[in-house]
Amino acid sequence: MQSEVAWVAKLVAVALDFREGSRSIVELVAEADPDTSDRAAFLSALTSYFRQHPDLVRAWSNYAGDKRTSWGPYFNLGEPSEVGIYSRGYDDVRRYEDPADACADFLWREVSQMRGNLARPVGDPGSDSMA
Repeated sequence: MQSEVAWVAKLVAVALDFREGSRSIVELVAEADPDTSDRAAFLSALTSYFRQHPDLVRAWSNYAGDKRTSWGPYFNLGEPSEVGIYSRGYDDVRRYEDPADACADFLWREVSQMRGNLARPVGDPGSDSMA
């Protein structure tokens, strides 16, 4: 595992690297190898970095806006910013006054989904159980 500073800088740059390159978002996140063992520490590290680099919040907002998926995390930059899970509607919605907090939450959800740690809602097509 890399030092906190190294993985944070690599992870937050993924939105820019993805837009400029030919590698998948999953490959870039895997290469960044973020430490997701502690959600609170992950969010704190990213929030702090995003406050110092607000241009990267906009890059992640652009990435989120370009996503085309029937299920997954979403991020709407605004006043307030909104983060949640889209799945035949909006679930687990959270609103943040600070865009850095919202972006960190979005990345937690996005990385969790990529690693298979974000479950689809029960009854959603593709989930293991149908209610």
